[in-house]
Amino acid sequence: MSELKDLKIAGSRTMPGGHYDKIKIAGAGKIDGDCIANEIKISGAGKMLGKCKTGTLVVSGAGTFEGSIDADKISVSGNTSAKLHVNVEKISVSGSFNCKGGLTGGEITSSGIVKCKGDIKCKSMKSSGALLAKSVECDDFVSHGLIKIPEMLNSENIDITLSERSSIGQIGGRTIKIVGKSGLKPFAFGSASSVELNSDFIEGDDIELENVKAKEVSAQNVTIGKNCTIDKVVYSLTLNVDKNSTVKEKIKV
Repeated sequence: MSELKDLKIAGSRTMPGGHYDKIKIAGAGKIDGDCIANEIKISGAGKMLGKCKTGTLVVSGAGTFEGSIDADKISVSGNTSAKLHVNVEKISVSGSFNCKGGLTGGEITSSGIVKCKGDIKCKSMKSSGALLAKSVECDDFVSHGLIKIPEMLNSENIDITLSERSSIGQIGGRTIKIVGKSGLKPFAFGSASSVELNSDFIEGDDIELENVKAKEVSAQNVTIGKNCTIDKVVYSLTLNVDKNSTVKEKIKV
């Protein structure tokens, strides 16, 4: 069996797809066709026109992927755009990652911007930047930034500290903690000075909320902290409501 060759693109060139050891793009390079590589590094403006399968993908420049991505590890400090589904064991984003399909992963960590028009399904997700996705399903979810999820966030353990005006259609989990504070915004998505999360429905076993506006909250144990407006709370064991919050209807079942 012959050794795999490296592919290096330093200028404005188009190269064929294939099976390589390492791919490095430092210029305005294109790869026309499906490619398999142990490692892919893009520090220029790289464009993959086919499917991409790799052990490690590192993007510090601008990477555009027309086909699907299947990788063990992805690191993004530049800008990455993927038009189809992305499957990855571990991804770290400090730049911008835009996925127009779905994103399936093991561990997702982001201090930058993650946008996904499809669903995100992973084992754990930690975001301290901006997260915009259709829906998110994972075991553990931690966020300290902006969240925009129009459909569902479903996770066993949810720990959210708000730094932006955020919204999640529905939230489901076992332990749910959401707190927020007023302050400066690292991202200019919101316009109000206060920090608040809006949701139609929040359901779990143990729920603790601050700075939340919701139509309905349902759990065994519910703690409504400061700056909340809740239309209806349904609980089976305990309910505590801060004096600076409003709960319009309380139902014990």
